[in-house]
Amino acid sequence: AVQHLPGFLSEDDLAAIHRLAARVRQRQGTAGNWSHTVERLHREGGRTVFVNHHLADELPGLYARMLRAAHDADRHLWGGELLARRHGLALRSAEYHVV
Repeated sequence: AVQHLPGFLSEDDLAAIHRLAARVRQRQGTAGNWSHTVERLHREGGRTVFVNHHLADELPGLYARMLRAAHDADRHLWGGELLARRHGLALRSAEYHVV
């Protein structure tokens, strides 16, 4: 199931995410943070920068809001089952797609 959250990201959030992706891309160049495979480029029409832990490190307020939203969705959609089975929820992957 998916929980749609209209308006979750503000214009400021989006701008911060754009800046974060640019910083990650600049710091790491092509050493592993971009996907360059022909198949992926064809499928996505662009490139992907993996911001994963950078999101928590550099945008902690947004990261915390995302986790709260995940916890709320778990309670709303599954009665808190995911939180009950695990020692908390974490963000597994955060990808910034350039299309």
